[in-house]
Amino acid sequence: MRIGFSLPQYGPHTTQFAKLPGYARDLEALGAASLWVSDRVLAPVHPTVNYPGTDGIPTEFHAILDPLALMAAIGAVTTRVEIGVNVLIAPWYPPILLARTLTTIDVITAGRLIPGFGLGWSPEEYIATGVPMKQRGRRLDECLDILDAYWTRNPVEYAGEYWTIPATHVDLKPVRTPPVHLAAMSPA
Repeated sequence: MRIGFSLPQYGPHTTQFAKLPGYARDLEALGAASLWVSDRVLAPVHPTVNYPGTDGIPTEFHAILDPLALMAAIGAVTTRVEIGVNVLIAPWYPPILLARTLTTIDVITAGRLIPGFGLGWSPEEYIATGVPMKQRGRRLDECLDILDAYWTRNPVEYAGEYWTIPATHVDLKPVRTPPVHLAAMSPA
């Protein structure tokens, strides 16, 4: 059996970041297989859609540590445990920058990155990131294509509906091609 733990990145835990590296090392020493973070951008005061299974937005979402920065920080102080995100809302990020950041995290962790991607549920978060929510599925598809190209080809080139990457050299590759996981709560 493999057991993973979510890192405390929300609410009051954000003011105690200094404890997180030790917490992560202790979990690794106790045999944890993986450590996980998740992605939120904001906690709307008047949400048009509540957090799934609740009648609002959890107060813990009022303070959030960035998942990518946290993965890099924790990956740098551990040696064996896998470092994952469940889930990163990929359509919010320019794919070329996301590819570079995730590749860097994979290199920092010596191939221990597990990226999980999803589409999110909050219209306010899409408004705040400047991404039309109705495009989220097609943007995720393109993002996955770009990540695959970035991680497996050199040079990399891409032309899609939302992003274009002119032919470019990408000599830095992940230690291993990260095993991508997708999350969903709807049939689409």
